[in-house]
This record gives sequence, C-alpha cells and structure tokens, in this order.
Amino acid sequence: MLIPTLKPLKLFFCVLLTASASAFAEGKQLNVRAGMLKGSYSGPVEASFTTIPSVDVEMELFQSSKVSTLVKANISFDIGKAKVFYSGVGAGQRFYFGGPGMLVDRIEGAYTIEAYAVDRYFAGWEVGIAQVLVKEFTASYSVVGSVLELGAMGGYIHQLSKSLGLSVALGAGFGMGFTTVSVNGINIRANLGLTYYF
Repeated sequence: MLIPTLKPLKLFFCVLLTASASAFAEGKQLNVRAGMLKGSYSGPVEASFTTIPSVDVEMELFQSSKVSTLVKANISFDIGKAKVFYSGVGAGQRFYFGGPGMLVDRIEGAYTIEAYAVDRYFAGWEVGIAQVLVKEFTASYSVVGSVLELGAMGGYIHQLSKSLGLSVALGAGFGMGFTTVSVNGINIRANLGLTYYF
C-alpha cells in the first residue's frame, strides 16, 4: 500500500500553532462537527468520492471579539468499506460579524457584566496539509496522495447558553499535490455540531 506518512509533521504543525497562538488568546472555543465531504481529484490518478461521516475538530483562540485564529483536524471515512478517504490538519483565521464572536465582560465597581451574542455569523480562510485516497486497486492495496490545501469557510452559531452552542459550517478547499502521486482537486464540506466556549 502506497501511503506517505505525515504524522510527525502533523504533530509538529499542531503543537507549534497551538502554543504560539495561546500566548495572545483572550478566549478559547472548541468546535466539533460531523457531516459530509465531497472530493474530486485529478492527476496521474483520478478520484471522486462523497463520504458520510466527515468529522471536523477545531480549536479557536480569540484575539478580539471579532477575530480568532484556529487549528483544526479533519477526517472523512466510509464506514461500510472501513476506509479513510480524507484526513488533514490545518490552521486559519475566522472573522465574526453581526455581533461579538466571544463572551464580553466588563467590571463596573463591584459588579461584573457579561454579554454574548445569541446568534453569531462567521467567515474565514484556512491552509493545511491532507492525505487523500485517490485509488483503490484491491481491499489491501490503494494509492494515497498528499496535498497542500487552501480553503474558505463560513457558518452560523446559535448559543444555547453562555458556553454551549449549535453550529453549522460550510467550507471548500483547493488542494495541490506535492508527493510522488501528485493530484490536484477540490473538496466541499457541510457539517453540523456543537461549540463550547471557555
């Protein structure tokens, strides 16, 4: 099976970004969503697939009430075939509009006033690396390509409480191959899940 390993690079990438961004974060938010991923890749080998479930996990670090930096991991697999079709890590930035993106508190004498938006809208960009299953020859032999991805996302969060919210996100990414099996392509994601602010 031809599968390039990127585990050490993924781990280094995530630790570096999390550590550097935590130093200036004003608030943190964890997003866990599941949904669908549709991918289409071409090159020496061509692939097109739609998988459910696709799982996204993101950690956002707020620099202000309107801007956050995020690190993320995605995995998309076919339960019936027991195959991972897409896995990746990345980082990006998110911009909130229509209200603050994070909890805002202010001290007035002996009182602390806390405020948060019930409905939050966001859009942003992301960059990362991913591995894509581009061809299955047999149950035990398949070809995997690695890509550098640049993408955009947008979504909506409805707060159920000060910390917990329901979230929907849509995203699209363009991938450029950089390994022996060099494939280029796009993916589209639609996910629904929970957001926890702390």
